[in-house]
Order: sequence, then C-alpha cells, then structure tokens
Amino acid sequence: MEVNMSCSESHLSYEEQLNKFISRGMLVKNKAKALERLKHISYYKIKQFSTFFMDNSGNYKQNTSFEAVIQNFYFDKNLRMEFLKCSEKIELSIKNKIAYLLGVKYGAFGYLNFSSWCDRSRPKQEIQNEELKFKKKIQKKMKLFSDNSIIKDFVINNPTETYLSIWRLSEVYLWRSIISF
Repeated sequence: MEVNMSCSESHLSYEEQLNKFISRGMLVKNKAKALERLKHISYYKIKQFSTFFMDNSGNYKQNTSFEAVIQNFYFDKNLRMEFLKCSEKIELSIKNKIAYLLGVKYGAFGYLNFSSWCDRSRPKQEIQNEELKFKKKIQKKMKLFSDNSIIKDFVINNPTETYLSIWRLSEVYLWRSIISF
C-alpha cells in the first residue's frame, strides 16, 4: 500500500544533515566528531538547541559553531539531571516527614481514616468516596509491587493486614496522588 504524503521532508544522510547546518553558516571544527554526534543526537534536537544562535533570516550568527551548540545541549542535559537529583532529595525528605508525622499522630494505619486528617470543610460523602478510591489504589499498588521487598516483607510479616503501614506506603506511593486530600 502506497502512502501519499505532501510533506516536503526527505531522508538526509548524516553528512547531508551536517551540510545543512553548514549551509546556514554554522562552523564545524571537527567534521568527523560532528558526524558522530549526529548519529547519537537527532538533527532536530541539535537544531532545537541551535535556534538561540540564529538570526532573523534563519542563518546562524557569525562564529556559531556546531561544537558550541552541542556544548549547550549537554549543559542543558546536565542541568536537568541536577534538578532531577535535587527534586528527588526534596521528594524523599518530604515523603519521609509526612509519613513520620502521620505515623506519630495517627499510628501505622491512621492515615486510612481520612476524616481524621483531611480538609474537614469538604462534604463528608466526598471524603468517604476519596478514602475508598485511595484504599483501592493502595491495594492495586500492593499487587503491582508485590515483588518489591518493602511490600513483600510487610505482607509476609503481617498476613492479616489489607493495607500497608504509612511508612511502607510512603516508599511505593506517589505523593502527588495524596496531596489533593
């Protein structure tokens, strides 16, 4: 079956992709290395990072190099990784503190009784519905992560418990799902 497309894009070899950058005024100091980069980072990803170096006519500003664009790509990538590491530390700390405080105040399973800790200005039926949905989600998580040592250990040592303790739940549950309560 032939597909008829009116798109003007066509396949370009890595060499042709690099030449497209060069034809728009981009400097390439090491062609072999640039071709290697194009094999691992898509043309459009590099083009996306190169737009900062373009003038209004769509050409690259004077002395714009392929290497500078690649350097910006990796700077951005590394910056995102650092943000991710920092946000993970913050998330771990917040999860731990929430679990600790709920555990201190309500015990291992007190978090299951929404009416004792959630926004009491909400209608009672709404709270009960949210609590029921939440409990179902916990049971799904317990099945989904049944091979996880945190859950497996709890189930083995507490075979009569239907739900996880707050401390174990905090390790497997995404807190953005809870925050709305």
